[in-house]
Amino acid sequence: MRLINLISFGGIKPTPYTDALKSKVILAGGLFNPTLESAFKTFEGAMGSELVKYDRLNFYGVNNSIAAIYDFINPTITVSAVASPTWTNNYGFTGNGTSSYINTRFNQLTSGTNYTQNSNSFGAYFLINKGATTEVNMGLSNGSNLTYLMPNNAGSFYFVANQGTNTTTTGQNTSGLISVRRTSSTNVEGYRNSSLISSITVSSVALISQEFFLGAYNASGSAAGFSSNPFAFSYMASGDINVTTLYNAVQAFATTMGWAV
Repeated sequence: MRLINLISFGGIKPTPYTDALKSKVILAGGLFNPTLESAFKTFEGAMGSELVKYDRLNFYGVNNSIAAIYDFINPTITVSAVASPTWTNNYGFTGNGTSSYINTRFNQLTSGTNYTQNSNSFGAYFLINKGATTEVNMGLSNGSNLTYLMPNNAGSFYFVANQGTNTTTTGQNTSGLISVRRTSSTNVEGYRNSSLISSITVSSVALISQEFFLGAYNASGSAAGFSSNPFAFSYMASGDINVTTLYNAVQAFATTMGWAV
């Protein structure tokens, strides 16, 4: 009775996402120490009702490699490390720039409940400002559906969400939370952290059955555009997420774990 009363009056807040992830990580032989548990519970509390808008939330900058591969929203799902990207404790994954990357195992067409053709968002938290490069940091394409992130590709920020032509603006600092949000069949927005960098009118095209890659992009089934920029977090969601809420919650987690930029 006392526990129920405490919950009812805000004394104890349930954390079902954190509890489910903790159980899965420990069952798989990983660690979930008090610092990590507290960081996840704080994140869950800060996100609140926004969490139902997300299909994937992956934290790679954690304190053990097993916890780094499990999804926060649905911890029965894991990402796949291809060609041995380097994982660093409390930092994240780093590709070698030539062959290694993360397959998120999120199929653009079939994996999403919230992620749809005309309402979607995706992004990742990168750890180094590399200036202008030719890297593709995250995404997929079959030539007709272009979906990817490049915060500073040869001086341009590419924020592209299931469309037939590229949308770009001035290249950005390549560190921090870089994201794309499609809010309708014709509107696409590019963000760095919680700041809207640019909004452009461009029509959506049909989703395709390809999985998102991170540290590269999925070019019709093959990895290309490899990046060596370390990353500590990624997500896929609907297009009506609150970007500020996400950034603030992720930044608090990053500060606790030591990878905030």
